[in-house]
Amino acid sequence: MGFMTPPVKKSTNSRRLRGCAGFTLLELIVVISLISILGGVFLKKFIDLTADVERTAFAQTLGTLRSAVAIQVAGHIKDGTSSALQTMVGSNPVRYLSEKPSNYLGELDHPNPAAIPAGQWYFDKTDHYLCYLVRYSDGFSSALSGPPRVRLKIVPVFDDESENHSPVGLSISVIEGFSWFRLIERPWEELAGLPGLPKNQEGRD
Repeated sequence: MGFMTPPVKKSTNSRRLRGCAGFTLLELIVVISLISILGGVFLKKFIDLTADVERTAFAQTLGTLRSAVAIQVAGHIKDGTSSALQTMVGSNPVRYLSEKPSNYLGELDHPNPAAIPAGQWYFDKTDHYLCYLVRYSDGFSSALSGPPRVRLKIVPVFDDESENHSPVGLSISVIEGFSWFRLIERPWEELAGLPGLPKNQEGRD
């Protein structure tokens, strides 16, 4: 006499789990598309933030250089050796820093900007200017052709009312005008006080 096995009823939970076991092809495409879009947005924001960090670091280094030159000028004026200011014209402003920037390469003869890694400072001994090669050029524009860079030079300041032609001070001047805007939140105002920079962003929020 044979035995009959009663039919096994499938539980409701098993049917529910099977119904939620995977995604449809359309759902996978939508998820992958969303991940790609979000990843692109976050990557762009990260790159923009990195560029803003570089811009801020440049501004801080330039401010330090200008302060160092100003201290040298004040010392000569105090000691009554203002005539020595002429010898500082075209000199390397990094010399007057107590500590050189970590990304400063030194004084170079006939340097080729295209062969120098971006994000570095160097002094051109031939043409007597300090140069910074911009690493992240988004938001940066300059009249200078070639690799994006800023060239700076110590120049004399004269008093128009003075009868002699000796400089009464020194400043770090920009050889070619440039603009460097903030990429996060809103355009950044040009570096204040740099001679030769256009002021077309003044008044913007």
